[in-house]
Amino acid sequence: SEVVKTKQQANVEGYDDKVSTLDAFRQVWNESKALRSSSASSGLSGFYTGYLDNILYAYPADVMKFVVYDVLVHGKSLGPAEGAMAGALATGI
Repeated sequence: SEVVKTKQQANVEGYDDKVSTLDAFRQVWNESKALRSSSASSGLSGFYTGYLDNILYAYPADVMKFVVYDVLVHGKSLGPAEGAMAGALATGI
């Protein structure tokens, strides 16, 4: 889940590198159950906090990357290194 990954990457208290991924999931689950008064953060939906915002940002950006990649490649068959370079360039634009 993005919530668990983000908390572990940011070293949020209780989610540092000494906490297993399974324990982090359990902690998010328990936190979301504690916030049941807010229906958007209860149960399984607590794992999807901010997911819609992420999709609204990522989808158009990813579409642009694929379009730029397609323009760069012109339908040619590329080797792994060339494909990686074209992908990096498309991401950078």
